Amino acid sequence: MSSPRVVDGALRAYIEGVAALSARRDEALKVLSKYLRQEASVEELDYATKYLVRNPRVEPAMVQTVLGWLGAKDVPVSKFYDNTTVDRLAQEGFIDKLWR
Repeated sequence: MSSPRVVDGALRAYIEGVAALSARRDEALKVLSKYLRQEASVEELDYATKYLVRNPRVEPAMVQTVLGWLGAKDVPVSKFYDNTTVDRLAQEGFIDKLWR
């Protein structure tokens, strides 16, 4: 990790954004409408948030699956992700605090 402060800031912003989509739905609908350039519905917001996770931790099995699809089964999965920062944020309580 060559820029830990940048990684930390980006992850914090992402996690806060995901939490805000759920906690501040009216505001989230306005933002979604802005970028869709049309009035967004609650169903569209629900669809957008359905696939976002509270803790964006990378699971090694998922990486291994993709590597398998690419024919690179022998490549070590640890070369493709680093959960150090997200694990630290979870341990510090940053993620749980946002979802209270």
